[in-house]
Amino acid sequence: MAAEIKKTENKILFFYNRNNIFWIIIFLMFVWYIIIRPEYNIHLLRSEGKETKGRIYRKSSVGSKGTIRCFYNFEVEGEIFEGFYDNSKLYQWDSIEIIYFKKDPNLNQAKQFVDDY
Repeated sequence: MAAEIKKTENKILFFYNRNNIFWIIIFLMFVWYIIIRPEYNIHLLRSEGKETKGRIYRKSSVGSKGTIRCFYNFEVEGEIFEGFYDNSKLYQWDSIEIIYFKKDPNLNQAKQFVDDY
């Protein structure tokens, strides 16, 4: 009887430990995605970023708070890359300064955003 209780306790402890590990991993992924990753990306753009000019090709309202999102594209070595920047003062076809990561231009941001971050 005591052996069965001990086995049951061990199974429960194993389940709780496994469950705790799962939630710890989920929490760490959340912290990485929300807090660390943007900081790291901005650091990469500041330290190894190259500047270029882009062009806003579309402007639209997103969300319920009146956020205006400007979508831009730019060219690097004959290839077109895209990004967006939330700014209500820009207009379609305006020129915008972009910073992109030399090794992967898909990592890019408006220069003003990087400066203000």
